[in-house]
Amino acid sequence: MKRFFAIFLSLLLIGMVTSWVIRLLFPSDREAILRLIEKGREAIEEEDMKTLSEILSLDYLDAWGHNYHRLLSLFRRNFQVYDDIRVFLPFRKVAIEKPFAKCSLYVRISGKERSYGEELIYASPLVIYLIKENSKWYVISASE
Repeated sequence: MKRFFAIFLSLLLIGMVTSWVIRLLFPSDREAILRLIEKGREAIEEEDMKTLSEILSLDYLDAWGHNYHRLLSLFRRNFQVYDDIRVFLPFRKVAIEKPFAKCSLYVRISGKERSYGEELIYASPLVIYLIKENSKWYVISASE
């Protein structure tokens, strides 16, 4: 009886570990999108232009008239003006209709202006639109 119980627990443990490894290596689209959003949040806080350029689609065009290059230029300018940038995303909702997805967020950004030390606070709802190309998600647009 003890041997049967040990075998059962071993198989259960192997199944749980296998399931975890599969989810890690092959995340669902929702998980992949949330990881991409988190990667973008971290890239903004770390002022990482390379990562930002990698998560944006080259066909990016948003409601404010920014294309891929203009948006990256806007990030560069803001990184030159503000320090200690922090991005808070307390609300995230994902809707997927392959090959597209829509991520509704509430974004709060804070940072300190380098010259005067004034704190910037931006808070607004934000909708990010994504497209899946070659098994990878990219941000293609955004609006409020």
